[in-house]
Amino acid sequence: MGPVSALSSSLRGAFRFSGRATRSEFWWTWSLLYAFCMLLLLYRGLPITGPRADGIITILLCVLTVPMISVGTRRLADAGVWRWLFVLTFVLGTAQQALYMITMPSLGDLYAMSFQAEREGVRLPLSGYELHHSLRALRGDVLPWAAQISAILCLILAALPTRRPAPLSGSQFLEVPK
Repeated sequence: MGPVSALSSSLRGAFRFSGRATRSEFWWTWSLLYAFCMLLLLYRGLPITGPRADGIITILLCVLTVPMISVGTRRLADAGVWRWLFVLTFVLGTAQQALYMITMPSLGDLYAMSFQAEREGVRLPLSGYELHHSLRALRGDVLPWAAQISAILCLILAALPTRRPAPLSGSQFLEVPK
């Protein structure tokens, strides 16, 4: 399967998460769409783009993720692996990005909140220092590594050969009445 037929097949089945996808369909689709997404992100980073271009590019990137996830789930099913690992990887990556967008209070602000809670007689489950490090660990250590490891695992599993169904034995055939 060539690049044009692989891409057209993936775009036609963009919302079809069941079935199978060949290795060539997966790799051609991913390499072409990923390269296009990177070019869009580079263009978005230019100083000449404005808020309207940012909005359009963001919507286009969100639309392009659907066929990429779809062909990924079908490829993992074709390789005999749990197909929803691709969706899980997308969810982890999205959660990681969402945590980076949340502003985190500084350590000094957390200490001030802890001292104020102690003066008012309120018992906090975590001190400012513990809360600060728990949030930093989740945001900086746990989610990025989980998302990256699952993404690498998905790409390695997508390279597996197609898993053929086991042939039926004689006792598994059903007799059709005449």
